[in-house]
Amino acid sequence: MPLFSFHGWKTRAFLLSRNPVFLAKLTSGIVAGGFLLACGIVGMKGKGDSEGRRLHSVIESLQREMSKEGTSQRDLARWLHRVTTELGTKARALGLPRPTLDGFKASGELFGLHMKERIEKQVSDAALRSRFEDYVLARIDSKDPRGKAAWQRLEAAALSTPPPVFANEFLGDLLAGEGEAKGALQAYLREGGGFADAKRARSQALRLATDLKDLRALRLMLADPRVAGEASPLDQYHAGMVLGDWKLMMTGLLRLEGQHSRPDVLIVTLFAAALWYAVFVRCGVREHWRWVRPLPALFAGVVSILPTMLLVQWQETANGFTENGEFLHDLLYYVTGVGLREEAAKLLLFAPFIPWLLKHKAPGKALLTGAFVGLGFALDENRSYYLMNGIATAAVGRLLTANFFHAALTGLAGHALYELVRTRFGSAERFIGTFVGVVVAHGVYDWVQGAGSSLAAIGDIGILSIVILAVIAQQFFDKLTALIQPQRGVVSLLSLFLTGLAVLVGAGFILAAVDSGTMAGVSAVGVDALSLVPITVFYVRKFGHL
Repeated sequence: MPLFSFHGWKTRAFLLSRNPVFLAKLTSGIVAGGFLLACGIVGMKGKGDSEGRRLHSVIESLQREMSKEGTSQRDLARWLHRVTTELGTKARALGLPRPTLDGFKASGELFGLHMKERIEKQVSDAALRSRFEDYVLARIDSKDPRGKAAWQRLEAAALSTPPPVFANEFLGDLLAGEGEAKGALQAYLREGGGFADAKRARSQALRLATDLKDLRALRLMLADPRVAGEASPLDQYHAGMVLGDWKLMMTGLLRLEGQHSRPDVLIVTLFAAALWYAVFVRCGVREHWRWVRPLPALFAGVVSILPTMLLVQWQETANGFTENGEFLHDLLYYVTGVGLREEAAKLLLFAPFIPWLLKHKAPGKALLTGAFVGLGFALDENRSYYLMNGIATAAVGRLLTANFFHAALTGLAGHALYELVRTRFGSAERFIGTFVGVVVAHGVYDWVQGAGSSLAAIGDIGILSIVILAVIAQQFFDKLTALIQPQRGVVSLLSLFLTGLAVLVGAGFILAAVDSGTMAGVSAVGVDALSLVPITVFYVRKFGHL
């Protein structure tokens, strides 16, 4: 008798994955393990509030930055700007005392950083050194007579002919800090145009011109090879949107996609997508290469981000159709703006699969192909949310809501489009009704999630987003079970889903501990996960019957 029987292993795996006691122990063990490891990480990092630790981390980073050999005077100017803005903002958030000119005059320090000593060491020219010192004084307190006088000296130097180096860059920073964007733009343009090494001034000018929608300034700057070569992917993308320059916008977007490929973001993004990918494959018909065949549809969903961005430019930048805080306007924006453009873009990338679907005539294949396209869109969108909100905060919520929501919406709309073509437009009313319903559901869902202050007048209706998600999920699963005979695999769908969810929750605890170093950050992940128990129960009931 062989020591290892493949058939016996499959039988044991089949039975264990359907044993509720084993499943409960496995998932709770994974979550508990992640939590305990997170507690250990917090313990090793020591106690203290996360914001205070981050402030200390920024100070240490700035100290290391300026202790490097070969730092230039431009590096020093950028460093001073970071100290007086980034640290000042964090200090105010923590309620720390505001730096004063008297304190700086007495010690030459800000937040423990030897600013005066650094300026004297790195700037030998007396006139230039005085501009650096005036900049610090004006940044600390422009309302104090000494700070006001320092500002006036910088302004006089910036407006002289020809202006000395750094005068306009410093004036631009001061004006931008006071919200005087147009004046700051002109100052940065003078600095960037007059000095070849003034990269930061040119970068700031490009961003301000984009924000102000100053088309003339943008065209002049981008005609300069220095600006075009130095522009960041995000600056390229935004400038392209304002100018209506599709090539520039696509160049920036593609570069931005590459920048979003941070290892931790990629790992969590691919894991979440892989979990739903496995679920949808298991829901389909058993056939050769069934784990590989959906990949083109998934890739098409990722590509659908591109037409979505083009529609964003047309709607928001070219025609000014954006949120304004008004109840009905924002609702209309989310439905006919966000919902319509995203669903139309996904359906556009689903359409090339229709000839193949008509040829194979497999029941339910159109529904699942649409789901894979929607999943691809969510896969790419997730990276932006993880970078903006933090992986630990967003990962579990996106897994249970947006990932499936995008897949289900595109699955329903794609199946309706397939039926429209298959019946030679005999089901036109059904397609129109489905597509309009999908767009409205998507728009209202996003409106509830993001409208913010416009919802205050009618109270808290956040539960509406969960209701919409549940209704769409119910329709998707009803159509799925009506079209496809459920297949029983070695590992049950319920075990697959819950194990993957447990891994992501456990990883969320660990990532929160690494990022925040506090139990408050770890606990926030647990609170978010608990708030999603109702939709998790819904999935559990559905997968338990598949």
